[in-house]
Amino acid sequence: WGRKDDRQNLSREQLYVRGLEAVVGMRRYVRDMKLGAREAGDVYKLLDLPGGFGLHVGMYIPTLMKQGTPEQQAEFLAPAIRFEQIGTYAQTELGHGTYLRGLETTATFVPPGEHPADEVREGGFVLHSPTPTASKWWPGGLGKTATHAVVMARLITRDGVDRGPHAFIAQLREASTHRPLPGVEIGDIGPKLGYNAVDNGFLRFSEVFVPRRAMLAANARVDADGAYHPPPKKNAKAAYGTMVMVRADIIADASGVLSKAATIATRYAAQRRQGKAAIPGAPETLILDYGHVQRTLLVQIARAYAMHFTGKAMMDLYIASEKGKKQGNFDGLAELHMLTSGLKATCSWYTAEGVEECRRTCGGQGYSHLSGLPELLNSYVQNCTWEGDNKVLCLQCARYIVKQLWAARLACARGKRPALPPAVAHLADDARLGSGAAPLGATDAARDPE
Repeated sequence: WGRKDDRQNLSREQLYVRGLEAVVGMRRYVRDMKLGAREAGDVYKLLDLPGGFGLHVGMYIPTLMKQGTPEQQAEFLAPAIRFEQIGTYAQTELGHGTYLRGLETTATFVPPGEHPADEVREGGFVLHSPTPTASKWWPGGLGKTATHAVVMARLITRDGVDRGPHAFIAQLREASTHRPLPGVEIGDIGPKLGYNAVDNGFLRFSEVFVPRRAMLAANARVDADGAYHPPPKKNAKAAYGTMVMVRADIIADASGVLSKAATIATRYAAQRRQGKAAIPGAPETLILDYGHVQRTLLVQIARAYAMHFTGKAMMDLYIASEKGKKQGNFDGLAELHMLTSGLKATCSWYTAEGVEECRRTCGGQGYSHLSGLPELLNSYVQNCTWEGDNKVLCLQCARYIVKQLWAARLACARGKRPALPPAVAHLADDARLGSGAAPLGATDAARDPE
């Protein structure tokens, strides 16, 4: 299940099956060797084969852990951990990805006893995809593997008010036959540039009822009488918490991917000879001895080290934020969102560009799948798009910085020392801020960075 020597010759279907076998084999190995979570994570990284169980482990289970109540975790989390139910995370739609507030899938509240499927009379929600663009599109594991999904849908409460996207658990396939349930249209979206061991899929709902307990309610909930209880104001975007976690993971994982490419390219450059020998009769020059090759590879090695420590710091910050949330402290969420947005964009760009630079350094051999570089590149570049388009994330990061800069200038203009979050505290040392000068400009844009 862990062999790598034949992957480049496998069909898409064979690669998908190998990915499933690899995770099953890895779970058995981890159990038999009595490995801890950290060692299990290392084994998964060495396996280096994303598959149909990826979002089950990486997004479905973490969402249940962080957004589900104890009762919901008993019902959904326990079988998920045992792999009796396989989940995915259905957020992106055919018409909306980065702009989450534009999601079209709806979850309309139904009072107890008013829907034929509400057998226990607890009330519930009707999931519906009102347009073709409301189709969930891209979730990994959705094409063939998943039996359940965390579905991000617009909550419509009893008073007809649209409360925005919330997370719901929906069963998609029948447990015994694995066929789609009534009202669920589901399938695979086909081959991709890379990542082809993963069965990315599509999903549409046609008036599908889910019970009220299917709405993940650790942060917001709807009572049986239809009363809506929103999350705390400072945690208003709690439903997007899984996405922030995944961005932190992308930042933490970037170094490992670039390190692989740099290692392959450096080892190749230390063996490959090309060019006239400096001394008659001596071997040809190692390509690693050429200045332009050194400049290319040393930059990638340095970036891999920098992103390694950046990723560790980012995960430490994320863990600290999660601990703070459990104690009712949500003050650092905006700063965390800014950092994960900016660093996810920067690290994924550096990594994608770096892997390609390493591939080019290997000349014709870098074009061969046997080098490992084409698959490494093709399966990584999606990180520049998923969990937020990089350019949009840069704008979100910049928006936060501009708001903090504006607040600092206002404070200085009033003769006060700005109180800024740690990540942007350096703005207070700007010469203009320190002088207490009036804010620059008098335009509407300067007055209101929104």
